[in-house]
Amino acid sequence: MRVAELSREFGVSAVTVRSDLDALEAGGGIRRIRGGAMPSDAARLRELYPRFGDFVRIRDEVDPDGRFTNPYLDRVLGPGLGPPAGRPAAGPG
Repeated sequence: MRVAELSREFGVSAVTVRSDLDALEAGGGIRRIRGGAMPSDAARLRELYPRFGDFVRIRDEVDPDGRFTNPYLDRVLGPGLGPPAGRPAAGPG
């Protein structure tokens, strides 16, 4: 979602949109990004994108050891398979 698009769609100023986005972010509903916002977590993305589960399955196939994840991605996309409990992720190579 871009600020300009939201402004046009709702017939309000960009200042109003930014103020509303700030309030939504403070409440944890979205994450602000340059020029707009995105849903804040995997549950919301799953609601918006019917094939989100397909994406998660592919991510887990491509990165079964969780080498390319971080706390932010775990929150936004949901936790990946990652390394098995008690075993650190494999190093490079």
